[in-house]
Amino acid sequence: MKKNILYIFMALFLFCAVFVACASKNETETEKGSIDKMTDRAAKEMADSIQIPLQKARAAAKLQEDKMRDLDEAMKDK
Repeated sequence: MKKNILYIFMALFLFCAVFVACASKNETETEKGSIDKMTDRAAKEMADSIQIPLQKARAAAKLQEDKMRDLDEAMKDK
């Protein structure tokens, strides 16, 4: 009977120890290396270089639509 109680307490202790070890909030985050930083910077520059022409094209298309709408309204007024 005493052995069973001892085994239960040992199992409970081990379970608590494993739970506390896994629930640690002090997880270490690895710092990015210089290659990863350069890759991220290059990717951001490429994304920006793609986005700028797209934004300009959207602005030009909006201007053209506005002009066409104005022309249509002017034709309807006549």
